Amino acid sequence: MKTVSKINGSEVEYICQWLVVAFGENVNRNMPEINKLKDFGGEVMHACDYKSGKNFRGEKVLIVRCGNSGMEVSLDLCNHDAKPSMVVRSSVHVLPREVFGKLSFEFAMLMLKWLPLRTTKVYFR
Repeated sequence: MKTVSKINGSEVEYICQWLVVAFGENVNRNMPEINKLKDFGGEVMHACDYKSGKNFRGEKVLIVRCGNSGMEVSLDLCNHDAKPSMVVRSSVHVLPREVFGKLSFEFAMLMLKWLPLRTTKVYFR
């Protein structure tokens, strides 16, 4: 699987047997068009179909995108001794799953009750 940077045109090739596509919001399956995907010899699955990393132990797995699903799949793969790599379109800002014992989303909503949006956005940048 090859990726091309939109910034400088550089190419990176990932050698793996598995490809997990983590596009879409929650359970809405969104499979992008990927050039030469039909030539990929390994298995391709959407994050909706991913159940556990136990079958991927020791395998190289490429995760496409870095939303909640992509991050959760990557974490699970690491916990099952797989070797995930992740490809994203642009830079990402990674938040912890929990802040002060609450999901980051819950914490942001709690902050919005007392703080203006611009202040809350600074914390979650």
